[in-house]
Amino acid sequence: MLNDIEQRARQLQIACHRPVASMLAGEYRSVFKGIGIEFDQIREYAPGDDVRLIDWKVTARTGHAYIKQYVEERQLTLWLLLDASASFAIGGGESAKAAAAAEICALLGFSAVANHDRVGLALFTDRLEQVERPQRGSGHMLRLLESLLSFTPPPRRTDLGSALDEFHAHSRQHEIVFLISDFQSPPFDLPLRRARLRQSLHAVCIEHRLERALPRVGLLRLQDSETGETHVVDTASASVRKNFAAAVARRVATRDEAFTAADVDLLELTTGDDSAEALSEFLEMLRWKGGARNASA
Repeated sequence: MLNDIEQRARQLQIACHRPVASMLAGEYRSVFKGIGIEFDQIREYAPGDDVRLIDWKVTARTGHAYIKQYVEERQLTLWLLLDASASFAIGGGESAKAAAAAEICALLGFSAVANHDRVGLALFTDRLEQVERPQRGSGHMLRLLESLLSFTPPPRRTDLGSALDEFHAHSRQHEIVFLISDFQSPPFDLPLRRARLRQSLHAVCIEHRLERALPRVGLLRLQDSETGETHVVDTASASVRKNFAAAVARRVATRDEAFTAADVDLLELTTGDDSAEALSEFLEMLRWKGGARNASA
């Protein structure tokens, strides 16, 4: 009988099957192209074929024009670099941010699997906590989901810069990296730029709706999940809501400046969004921008 973690991983696989099969796998492939081409077969020439591909030896021997046909040689690796700090609470499984993060990982991972690419997982707080080496196949992807769903975050804060620099030792040049976090971290500008120069790096920011705007519900107790500190705020106060909105705007502006300076594309998600639709639109944007150029360099 499957345990709870295995069941949740399989439920994610089932939920992701339709969007991956119908659109995401193809969109993923169109963005992240392979590193070269390899010979596939010899076939008879057809009008419109590239004459430069004609195999003159076979053509001379048979008396009919034949061409060499090639296919894309992918050999790509996708890394899911995932925030495992208390503020993200991926191991809790029940939080809205954790659920959205697991779904994004599943959608990306099974899209890569459908294209016969390797998938790896790295969980971080203020350092790398767990690294699962890249492999191919649905069975491996299920094990990665089980690893992230079962992870219990330690009582440490997020330090994205430190984690990015440490991740360098586990990855190779031109691999695809999706960095998934709420980006509630000390400044990480320089490590982000270094990672971008080495990888095809893309970011997914997942936030709870309450982190973007306070509801007007009177007294509200808020707790910092990483420090345990609690604060009671009066959300009925216009000045409290205004100050909160201003703080959010400053935080978002600082974050966006870091990604713009590093030339890293960012997908923003709020809990409750349709992850598959948002990811599809993001991949389409990357395709038009040529956003995966480092992966095929």
